[in-house]
Amino acid sequence: MKKYFTYSGNNLVNAELPDDATILYPRPPMPGISKREMPKHIVQAFDNPLGMPPLRELVDSNSKILIAFDDNCQPFPATAQPDIRQIMIETLLEMLYSYGVKKENIELMCAVALHRKMKPAELAWMMGKRIMAEFYPHRLVNFDAEDPDDIVVVGQTEHGEAVETTRKVVESDLVIYVDSIQIPLNGGHKSVAVGMGTYVTILDLNPARLRYVHDILGEHVAAVMSNRANIEEEVTAADLVISPALVPGARAPKLLTRSLFQNMRSGAALLMFQ
Repeated sequence: MKKYFTYSGNNLVNAELPDDATILYPRPPMPGISKREMPKHIVQAFDNPLGMPPLRELVDSNSKILIAFDDNCQPFPATAQPDIRQIMIETLLEMLYSYGVKKENIELMCAVALHRKMKPAELAWMMGKRIMAEFYPHRLVNFDAEDPDDIVVVGQTEHGEAVETTRKVVESDLVIYVDSIQIPLNGGHKSVAVGMGTYVTILDLNPARLRYVHDILGEHVAAVMSNRANIEEEVTAADLVISPALVPGARAPKLLTRSLFQNMRSGAALLMFQ
């Protein structure tokens, strides 16, 4: 048997593998970049993004920009000041100003997801004195997943799951997410959906489907077995209930009773497929 020390969800396991197992290793890590050299590489990244035009072609003097960044869960352990987010955003701001973007059209948001909001001292540690002085507190804020006035529904996934995010994402001409990738699960296009998304409960009868949902979306979605008790508990506590239960060629099953509707929260909405 071979021993292989690896990640399993949020844990580390020492797995035992058959002798004929093939273990695929990633390439060696790239050489590190000193903080003094980072601004140059940040400019190069925005000048040569993957699969899209350079930053200078995406903005003009009328552009509304949202810059989002991770909370202090990353990197871990914390680095010495200046924080990598401060270096990235200070460099980015200078680029935006040089392209004619007005300071009053730029907002910064800490994408805390469902974590607690960052305190002013924590934001100051991550952003530095200059950014705090220019943007805090009105244009440097924490995302609030429980603010009904700020959360908007932007659509549904192919599986009928509601996609929600902050109004600032929808109203901006360009969203720029700066991130520090520490493990393969971090970063990428999902950062906005997770870092500035809400908490959703998905009920299903298929345990394999629920495990898949949990693996993909993690703690931002509660994957719950569909039964009468769970349906009643979740429906009466929800702001939005989506019931996509369909049986091809037959009437949709009745999962929700009239008495359950009457017990829903004031202002809650219900979306059903017939």
